[in-house]
Amino acid sequence: MEGMSQWYGIRFLRKQVVFLFSALAVMAALCAGCGGSSADDQAVHDYAKWTYMVYAAADSDISEAAKLDIDEMETVGSGPDVTIVVQVDFSPSDSPSDTSRGMVIQDDNQGEIVSDLVSIGKKNMTDPQTLSEFIRWAAATYPAEHYALVLWSHGSGWKSLDPAPAVAKGMIVDTSDAPGEIMSLQDIAGAVRQSGVDLDLINFDTCLMGMYEVAYEFRGLARAITFSEERYPVFGDPYDDILRELSLNPDMDARELAQVITARCRDFYVSAGIPMTKSALDLAYIDEFHAGISDLARGMIEAMDTQRDTIQAARNDSVSYDFPENHDLGDFLAILSGTTDSIELQDAIGQVQEVMSDLIISDAAYSPLPIDGLYRSQGLAVFLPKSSQVSESDLDAYSYLACNEPSASPTWGDFVELLVSGDTTLSEPSAQGGFTVRIEWDTEADLDLYIVEPGGTIASPVLGPSSGAYGECSLDSNESLVSLEYYVADENVETGAYDIWVRFYGDDPSLSGPTTVSWYILDPVNGINEYTLEAQTVMDLENQVPSGWSGSETEMRSLMNNEYSNWWYAGTLAR
Repeated sequence: MEGMSQWYGIRFLRKQVVFLFSALAVMAALCAGCGGSSADDQAVHDYAKWTYMVYAAADSDISEAAKLDIDEMETVGSGPDVTIVVQVDFSPSDSPSDTSRGMVIQDDNQGEIVSDLVSIGKKNMTDPQTLSEFIRWAAATYPAEHYALVLWSHGSGWKSLDPAPAVAKGMIVDTSDAPGEIMSLQDIAGAVRQSGVDLDLINFDTCLMGMYEVAYEFRGLARAITFSEERYPVFGDPYDDILRELSLNPDMDARELAQVITARCRDFYVSAGIPMTKSALDLAYIDEFHAGISDLARGMIEAMDTQRDTIQAARNDSVSYDFPENHDLGDFLAILSGTTDSIELQDAIGQVQEVMSDLIISDAAYSPLPIDGLYRSQGLAVFLPKSSQVSESDLDAYSYLACNEPSASPTWGDFVELLVSGDTTLSEPSAQGGFTVRIEWDTEADLDLYIVEPGGTIASPVLGPSSGAYGECSLDSNESLVSLEYYVADENVETGAYDIWVRFYGDDPSLSGPTTVSWYILDPVNGINEYTLEAQTVMDLENQVPSGWSGSETEMRSLMNNEYSNWWYAGTLAR
C-alpha cells in the first residue's frame, strides 16, 4: 500500500474527511477487556455464511488509513450472515498502542471506532505465528461456511522494499516491533497453511502483490486471490461498498466475491480520480498456468540465439510498474506474439494466453490520465528485469520461490537468468537528456503537466516530484500556488518519444477558464540554452473528455487531435 505522503497530495479524493478519533472511548473499551477476552470472543457463534478476516498491520506511516478502513467496515458491521473481524496494530502515536482484535459492529458515527477491539498485548505482526494464530482464532470464534482473509499493510511483491539486495520478501511491516523487517512471501503462505483453515479467498489490500510468483506461492491455500499489480492507493479497498454487497448476497462464492472486490475498487477509484489496478484469479487453474509458463520459458530459452532482440524489445515495450522490473505478463505476451517470427514461440504464447483467460476472473485498471499505459494491464505481473535492474543476490533469492523449484521443465527463473546474462544495449538508456519541459498559464486555474516517457512511465508533479523513470518534477502548482510546472530529464535517458500532455483539472466555476497555457523547452544538448516557446493554446472546462471513455481508441484519436478543451496534447520531444 502506498505511503500517506504521496496520496494525501492528490487533490481529487473522495475521502477528504478529517477523522477525530476519541482516544478516551477507545481506551475505555480496552480497559473493559484487559486481562481477558470479551463475551463475543468467549462464545462460539452459530455458523454464518462468511467470516471476513482483516489482518491490518498498520504500525507504520499508514496507521491513519487503517482507522479510516475500520470505520468504513463499521458502516456495514457484522450480521447474521457475515461476520467481520479485525486484528489491528496501529502506530504508537495512535490509540490503542497495543495490538487489538475483535468483531466489527455496525455504527454510523463516522470518525470514531466503537467496536470492542480487545487488547492482546503488543504483537509482532511480521511474525508468521501471529498471522497463523489470528486466522485460527477468527475461524474458531466466528465459524462460517466460507472464510475470506484480507492482508492489509505495505507490500512489495516477492522482493524487499529495501532497494539494497536482500532475501526474497513479501509484505506486512511493523515498525515498532520489527523495524526494517517484512514477512517473506514463503512465510505468509506458511502461516496460512499452518492455520489449518480452509480459506475461500485471500485479498491483498496492499501494493505490488499482483504477480505470478505470488499467486503460485498460495496454490492450494485458497480458491481465489485478489491483488494489485501496481502500487495501491493508501485508502485501500472500499470496505463499505464490498461488505454491503456481500451482506446483501451472502450466498456468493469465492469467484463472485472476488469479482465484487475488483469491481467496487475500480468504481471507488474512478470516482476519486486516482490511478489503480486490482485483479482476481481463480487458483483452480494455477497449476495448469504454471505448466504453460514453464513450457514458454523453455521455448524462449531455446530460441534465445535468434529471438533475443525481439524478446528484449517486447519486455521494454510492455507495461511496467513502480518496481520497473515487474511487467504485465499479458501485455508482454501480446507484444511478443505480434513481433516474433518463431511459430513455436507463438504456439507456446497462445497456450499460456488460453489458460490466462480462465485463470484471471476479473481485471480492473483505471487512471485519470487517458493515455496511461496502465490501461494495458491484464491482471498479472511477472518478474522480467533488465540487467541493470537485478543483482546476483536478487536472482539467487528469486530461485528459491515455489514457482522456481526444480522441475522437468525450465522455470521462469531459468529464463530470466539467461535473458539478463546476455542483455544488450538495446535495453539500456543510451540518449543524452538534460532537457526541461515547462508549462505556464495566465490564470489561477489548476493545470497539470504529464510527461509520458518512452517506456510508458508517467511523470507528473501531481504524482510527486520523483514520479517517472528518467526525470524529476516540480511541485504541483496546487502546492506551490504558482501557475507553473516543469519536468527536468536526467543526463542519461531512454531513447524514444517523450509525449507532453496538459490537463485542465477542477470543478470550480470561477476557475473554469478560458486559460492560455504555453510550453517551453530548455535543451542544451541541441543548442537551446534558454527557455524557448514551443506551443501555446487556450484550455477550459467547456468540452471535457467523456467520463466513460474507458480507453476507447476513438476517444484516444480525439484526444491526440485536441478535440477536447480540458486536455492538450502539446507535442513530442524525441530522443
